[in-house]
Amino acid sequence: MSVIEGDTHRIRTQMTLDERITRIRVSASGDLAFVVNPTTDKLTIIDTASNQIIRQGPMRKGPDDVVFTDNLAYVHHQGSEEILMIPLVELRAAHNYIPVIDFSGGRQAPGKSFVPTPSSTMVQAPGANAMLVAHPGDGRTYYY
Repeated sequence: MSVIEGDTHRIRTQMTLDERITRIRVSASGDLAFVVNPTTDKLTIIDTASNQIIRQGPMRKGPDDVVFTDNLAYVHHQGSEEILMIPLVELRAAHNYIPVIDFSGGRQAPGKSFVPTPSSTMVQAPGANAMLVAHPGDGRTYYY
């Protein structure tokens, strides 16, 4: 993966990541980039100021999207009904693991019930530090 300067279009730095990355999402503050790889079931978190990988680790089966609220990153998976929440403030702590809290985003893994689309099935609830999670297989939208 290459980091390119916006003004000059020169490569500022390069990072080696696994092949088959499907999404790169940047937090609202712009300081963290989350990279998911559903083939290796891995999440890579990059500090955009230093252009350094600050965390890398395993996720549930088939991570395919990341959506943010002010305080949390939510990681969606095709192979698991669990949604992982990552407290953003914890990513600045001295430890080297990815802290997660999980909740059920449906009754079954989303990959069993529908074909993935480029649009997200998660969105921050308007006016709240909460998440709406659509699950087409369940025919429901969950509020967390």
